[in-house]
Amino acid sequence: FENKGEALTCAMQKARPGGLTVVIHQGKQGVPQLQEALLPELRGSVRDMFTADDIDELLSSGGSYFDRHDVDAFLDISEVVSGSDEGMKIMSFCLEADHRPANAVTLKKTRDAFAKAAVPRAERGRSGGPFLHEPVTCFVACSTLLA
Repeated sequence: FENKGEALTCAMQKARPGGLTVVIHQGKQGVPQLQEALLPELRGSVRDMFTADDIDELLSSGGSYFDRHDVDAFLDISEVVSGSDEGMKIMSFCLEADHRPANAVTLKKTRDAFAKAAVPRAERGRSGGPFLHEPVTCFVACSTLLA
């Protein structure tokens, strides 16, 4: 779907009357913040970014009844910070921009942005890090929506 609102409407129409649709998507914090800062230079735009806040707006503007549950999640970015090949793959995946052909200046700028956004700790009892705080959001919506 080009239009994400149409995709959401279609998914919700698949539920039986009175049924529920569950949507899980990344929050605005973490990777989307890095994409917003880095993608204009890496890809020329951020036109296809989409976060849980955008889904919230679609559901709200469509008059849908829904519950929103924000859940803390953390991505271990130690490989990114160390400059390893695995870290480069993680940066490429997160930013949806292939870093294999990138020059040293671009790699350093991207790696530094990840490091600057890092937090030292994740969930209680988890070791490793540094981490990128990367919350996810779970929406539970009634199937009657978005007319």
